[in-house]
Amino acid sequence: MKIFISHANEDAVVAGHLEALINVTYDGAVECFNSSSIGSIRGGEEWKSVLFKELDESDCLVVLVSPSMASAGWVKLEIGYAIAHQKEVIPLRLF
Repeated sequence: MKIFISHANEDAVVAGHLEALINVTYDGAVECFNSSSIGSIRGGEEWKSVLFKELDESDCLVVLVSPSMASAGWVKLEIGYAIAHQKEVIPLRLF
């Protein structure tokens, strides 16, 4: 299983903690894509292509819902793309 973690730039630290928690909880059996993780998008790569490829390969999208997300255009695009490709979208509200 692969999870795409969608988040606003301001929520990158929380996204990293979520990714680490998933990795520890599932002992590496569940793969995560978090665009803020070091090495997730390499220098010189076309970042939009990487995002769409990772979305295509993911089983679901976990969206970190926060006040910052409201102005994050790419988060909205990722949600729409996931829905259009019949991926499960799981909102996770941050307080």
